[in-house]
Amino acid sequence: MSQKTLAAACGVSLNTIGSIERGLRFPSPEVLELLARALEVEVRDLFDIGEHAAPATLEGAARELGRVIESELLPQIQSLTALANRLLLQAESQRADKPGDGIPHPPIVSAA
Repeated sequence: MSQKTLAAACGVSLNTIGSIERGLRFPSPEVLELLARALEVEVRDLFDIGEHAAPATLEGAARELGRVIESELLPQIQSLTALANRLLLQAESQRADKPGDGIPHPPIVSAA
């Protein structure tokens, strides 16, 4: 569909369609609905969000969040926790070689 045809179908100017397409202007919710209707797609299909497409239901969103936490965030948290523990053990070892400094130090933490 040409920009001219799309603009006419949505009741907006050709300049508006061009600006939206180039990312210079973001359409209002009303124009998004008109664009989706004219292009025969859902409004969410107008957004280029690749693999992170919006789930259709709350249950789907919860599953996706769980997947992201488990596959992407949890390994990073575990890695950072291991690093923090190594650094704390190293500091404890260095303190063991010296008399106490009287400063309370944080305990070693574990990953959830």
